[in-house]
Amino acid sequence: MKFRAKIILSIISITAIISIITAIIYYKRTSNTIQINYRKTISENINNKALEFDTIMRKMYYTCIEASCDKELIRLIREQNGGQDRLLAISILLNHYKISSDNIDSIYVYLPREKKIVISQEYKAVKNINTSNDYNWLRNTNNYIQNFSPIYIEDDIGSANKFLFTYKKPIKDPDTNELIGEIAFNMDERIVYFLCLDSINSSLNITTEIMNKDNKIVSSKLLSKLGKEVCLEEYVNAKQYQKITAPFTGYDFISVLDVNALTKDIVQIRNYIIIAAIITIIIAILLAFIMSNRLYAPVKNLKIAMRKLSEGDLKARAIITGNDEITILSRRFNNMADRMEKLIDELVTEKLLKKEAELEALQYQITPHFMYNTLNSIKCAAFLEEAYDIVDLLDAFIELLQSTISKKGAFITLEDELNLVKNYVLLQRFRYKDNFSVEYEIDNNVKTLYVPRLILQPLVENSIYHGLDTKTDKNRIIICASMTHDELVLSIEDNGKGMAEDVKKNIFKRQTSKKEKFNHIGITNIKDRINLYYGDYGNISYSSVLEKGTKVVIIIPATKDKEQYMIKEEEES
Repeated sequence: MKFRAKIILSIISITAIISIITAIIYYKRTSNTIQINYRKTISENINNKALEFDTIMRKMYYTCIEASCDKELIRLIREQNGGQDRLLAISILLNHYKISSDNIDSIYVYLPREKKIVISQEYKAVKNINTSNDYNWLRNTNNYIQNFSPIYIEDDIGSANKFLFTYKKPIKDPDTNELIGEIAFNMDERIVYFLCLDSINSSLNITTEIMNKDNKIVSSKLLSKLGKEVCLEEYVNAKQYQKITAPFTGYDFISVLDVNALTKDIVQIRNYIIIAAIITIIIAILLAFIMSNRLYAPVKNLKIAMRKLSEGDLKARAIITGNDEITILSRRFNNMADRMEKLIDELVTEKLLKKEAELEALQYQITPHFMYNTLNSIKCAAFLEEAYDIVDLLDAFIELLQSTISKKGAFITLEDELNLVKNYVLLQRFRYKDNFSVEYEIDNNVKTLYVPRLILQPLVENSIYHGLDTKTDKNRIIICASMTHDELVLSIEDNGKGMAEDVKKNIFKRQTSKKEKFNHIGITNIKDRINLYYGDYGNISYSSVLEKGTKVVIIIPATKDKEQYMIKEEEES
């Protein structure tokens, strides 16, 4: 099969498969997601409304308790005289509670000795009764509500026919504990509905109702359902059923959702997706023919360039046209060819430079054996002449020279490194006629730790070179070594001239001058070696103030393993 036919067939097949799978997955996931999110939203709303319902009832409950203990109310009830004015005073007090409490529909006080009910209203505030059994809220006291659930009754005292949520409490004489009255706080069911259910039921395809512990509907959009007992199986068999219990009152909020009504729009979306998939496949077929013609030319061009490169033509390059995937491949191929050509040129140049470096190294090489023998001969001559100071200087110089040109390991103990520094200091004190002193503050537990060879000597040399004031003999250098946690801290501090800002900024720049002492180790070399051996775990820092001195601090990992931080090439050598 030709490349063009493969492209057409691949595009059609992939487009068809993706379109069908996408339509199915999208429908399923969209349907499930909408149902889950919608149910979660409704559940959150119902839970919030249940808490709001509890808050309203709790406030009415505590207000009822407060009123049952009201001293003024008890005084008015106990008062024997006063007649109608006393009853009106009770009504006014009740009306005050009604006004000060949100959503309270009415307040009743039953006076058993007088067979009267006082109502919180301005007209017909007193009602005479024959027996308490004639009224719903007096008929069953239910031990004055041992739990927090309100009584749900039909109002048979007020002028309007309505259902009430009622809390009632006994009023007792504080002296004799005798029952002298009963008080009831009432809230209209319609108030509860519009506060707690109306906003939920206004949502699409949802019905929410409140049910008490007797499985009776106590609040609903339909007034005909109020007070009627229902079977929970009616809700369980519904498409979607949610039940949330208000924690304070114990009333249940029941919500029913019709899934078919909810997902009917999703079915319509599915049909649109199928139509869109068919149209997409048709368009894909047309585009496949057009694209195959355009794709073939750059592919052929890339193929020719690759063949030439494989035959050894390093100048072969693909022609860049357009900005599609084949163009990207062609550009990457050209980049690869450029890198190959560059790498080959670099290899040739590197070989030439390596040979030149080897020749230059041979020109400057000095046989260490010849140098040691010559220095030892001078040392013997000085010893015979009893020039013992010269002998000590030559010993120090020979030992220092052996260390600097030795290739026996990149790491030595801190104690050996300090010996090299002491030899170097001995030579420099002779040179500068003892006009500086060196103090060593070395913890005993760090002397056996391994450090890179010649890590301190260049820093001491730098202190002498930059910090030494030849006009005074009070020059001082302090070398410290200690261990903090798992780190070795080395510091060299002098009280010399200090460094200017430009000198301090350039302290780590590589120096090529032959003024660098011995084998041109240099400060930059120390920083490079610390980075090479320890990476981010090692650090060197400078601080300096003019006319006050300079301090350099090195922090490296503390180790007693000589080969722990040694690079592979050094281990092999």
